[in-house]
Amino acid sequence: MNAAVIDLGTNTFNLLIFNRLSGQILYNGKIPVKLGKGGLGARKILDDAYQRGLEAMKKHRDTCLAYNVSSVCA
Repeated sequence: MNAAVIDLGTNTFNLLIFNRLSGQILYNGKIPVKLGKGGLGARKILDDAYQRGLEAMKKHRDTCLAYNVSSVCA
């Protein structure tokens, strides 16, 4: 049984997939999103940064599906 943890940071969205029984790490990947680019001073997430975040989440979802992940915590 595989599980995943996603760390949603300002600069990168990190994905760690592991086997819940053995604790073995199966995948560890990072996608740069730069959510604060262009809007950090105004405390806003601009549209292009928002889209980068969505695309990163879709890629992480696809990776989770490929590894048969049964639960995800973000």
